[in-house]
Amino acid sequence: MKATKDEIIETALQILERYEPLNRSSIVVREEKVPVFTESREYYYKYDGWFFMIDGTEIYDVGPDKISDSYLLYFLEDGTCIRLSIANAEGGSGINTCIIYKEGVGYKWVSIKDFLAHHNFNFNDPKFEKVMF
Repeated sequence: MKATKDEIIETALQILERYEPLNRSSIVVREEKVPVFTESREYYYKYDGWFFMIDGTEIYDVGPDKISDSYLLYFLEDGTCIRLSIANAEGGSGINTCIIYKEGVGYKWVSIKDFLAHHNFNFNDPKFEKVMF
């Protein structure tokens, strides 16, 4: 069953609770093909899904700009969150990306190998579009 925009927002905010406070007026949600990574260094897959982004409320004075941390989540079309990326506004560590899957009532950061074993994707399904790096 396909998730709605409101369901994506609700799930994303639940996942990001630990990063409060967040600037809820900065929310961006759109349907798009989302990347599903494998252990291959030659290709990945794209699949119908959702992209979600929200900014933190703390503003950093970085050079000529004032920016905040950004949190990006990628969901499969059914609302399953598969990836969290955190863009650090202060530079330093840049963008940190975690592959995640739902475990119980929360989400767990996992290796790509564990992620693929958990989901057991059928990459022969024509909905998966293979993309070369």
